[in-house]
Amino acid sequence: VVPVVARPINRTSFGDVECCSFSARIPGVVDRLSKIFREDRLPGLLTIEVEDDEAIAATRKIIAKGFPVGPSSGLNFCAAIEAAKRIEGPIVTIFPDRMERYFTTELFSTYRS
Repeated sequence: VVPVVARPINRTSFGDVECCSFSARIPGVVDRLSKIFREDRLPGLLTIEVEDDEAIAATRKIIAKGFPVGPSSGLNFCAAIEAAKRIEGPIVTIFPDRMERYFTTELFSTYRS
């Protein structure tokens, strides 16, 4: 078993320097991190960074397939796809949220236009 953590990043460019940070566009991921989570207790932990735009696009595709999910589900889905490229064997992920709490966010902006 290889534990994987999906890390949302917001890549912005300032001249020639690319910066990344945890994203406010994928709500609930960092601010709800369990206090019992400790990376040092997970040997072999694989961290996969997923850009905001990629996670939001994946979320929209998952919703279009009929699954009522939110942005952190898109984040996990993208990380699972990347994990499958790096790890042999089955990959398991969780869709931890639902879409109705995000109706007023960027996720549904294309439907409001």
